[in-house]
Amino acid sequence: MVRHQLEVYLDKVFDFSALAAALPDGRCYVRVPAKKVFDAVFFGSACQFGPLHRIETECKQGALRYRIGAISEDDIGYVLERQDPAAIFQLGCSLARQLKRKGVLAPTWSRGLVVVAVDGIEICSSYVRCCPQCLEREVEHKVNGELCKDIQYYHRLSLATVVSSDFAISLGLRFQKKGETEVACSLALLQDLVQHLGRRFADVLVADALYLQTPFVQGIEKLGFDWLINLKGNQPELLAASERTLAAQAPHPPTVKQSDELRLWYASQVDWSAAERDICVVKTVRTHARRLQRVQRDQAGNSRRSENRWSSTAPTSTPPIWNWDRSRPVCSSS
Repeated sequence: MVRHQLEVYLDKVFDFSALAAALPDGRCYVRVPAKKVFDAVFFGSACQFGPLHRIETECKQGALRYRIGAISEDDIGYVLERQDPAAIFQLGCSLARQLKRKGVLAPTWSRGLVVVAVDGIEICSSYVRCCPQCLEREVEHKVNGELCKDIQYYHRLSLATVVSSDFAISLGLRFQKKGETEVACSLALLQDLVQHLGRRFADVLVADALYLQTPFVQGIEKLGFDWLINLKGNQPELLAASERTLAAQAPHPPTVKQSDELRLWYASQVDWSAAERDICVVKTVRTHARRLQRVQRDQAGNSRRSENRWSSTAPTSTPPIWNWDRSRPVCSSS
């Protein structure tokens, strides 16, 4: 069998086949090798075959027919249900360490700093099917044209992703538990990553406005991260204080190539009364020549403008922090 270039690279650089074969198998009776199931899911995902039914079809008569061979989605689900999530997490950490040693995670634009984004995402929902780990909520929806309330079952997870690399690289994920918030779940994920990868693995953490909460900020600072978090209306007192401080300042000289498209305001000490501390706040206004999401036309109507605010621990000597956040969205929490 001729191996694909991707397989050759993975084995040469990461010894990937041996790592995957060493994953523990939680079944008492083995009918389908766990390595075959793992390869089917991994290479199916690499080919962007999302549903298990699609992977089953591709293994039987499609792109994975010769590489994997026939396998059913029931077998895939049965094996994955009994696989140890901690072992998969450790496998991902092993690959991430190798990527960092090769300098993949930090390009020149971030001046060698590894920037990690954390966010939450909902992956599935149903009014009928559920499992013991499902989260629940009451949802109003229409049934046969009539509005009714039903219990909806769903899963949410937190994902940590390196965004300073040339392409996004997932470091790990953690499923949100019952009674747990997205922010608490993300903090627990970061703690697990620091335990497995070490404190110096990443330098800066970026997140959306939901994460601008005192417990989360204190938690990531204990882990040793600098941070950059969107500043929006969920912190009204801080937002008002930053506007008062920045209104008295002239824009800083821009330092990007298209300098006429960016204006920057920076305040190193803004009172965050809810946390009883001072933090840095940055405001940017960009003028765009083409249409982007969530922007406004200027008075001339010929260009568009986007306005952003961030809170940060980053001093003025750090790399352009507006670029850190421009790479952040890997999944949406809304």
